[in-house]
Amino acid sequence: FNGLFARFGTEAVAAYGLVSRVGSVAFMPLFVLTVGLVTLVGMFYGAKRYALNVRVIKAALKYGLLYAVPLGILVWLFPAVILRILTDDASVLAIAVSLVRIEVFEYPIMVFSFFLGRAMIGFGDGKPTLVITSIRLLLVAVPLGWLFVHLGYGPRSLILSMLLAGVVASVIAVFWIR
Repeated sequence: FNGLFARFGTEAVAAYGLVSRVGSVAFMPLFVLTVGLVTLVGMFYGAKRYALNVRVIKAALKYGLLYAVPLGILVWLFPAVILRILTDDASVLAIAVSLVRIEVFEYPIMVFSFFLGRAMIGFGDGKPTLVITSIRLLLVAVPLGWLFVHLGYGPRSLILSMLLAGVVASVIAVFWIR
């Protein structure tokens, strides 16, 4: 993705880096929640208490969404304030604001693929997470991003390709865990 962003200049690469950092910091509490999710799912799965796993997974998704949705709204409403913490370069900031306003829609979508992938790890099977992540990146996000760039679309199309890939990954995760 850095290579694709580079086609739009160093400011676009820097803006993508800023948006990625905001997303990484924003998702830290969700990483913590998934650690507990893996532990509980593994414990209840090993004890053959499958009904508790359903409750735990639904509760984790609920709390993940209760965090991701308001956070996405907050970042969407005040992107410049948040991004100014990381840069004061006006051209980078302008690009980053336009990118993050698309990226925030991925926050609640990724809760599903991220949490359900971790739940499957709790079941003792890491392959689904690898497959879903590979599909998201290698079969959807990168090819779509490459296509958008070669069709002449701007840097926001690359974020859109990641958003669409997140939707695909989440749908796959929902069907896989069922």
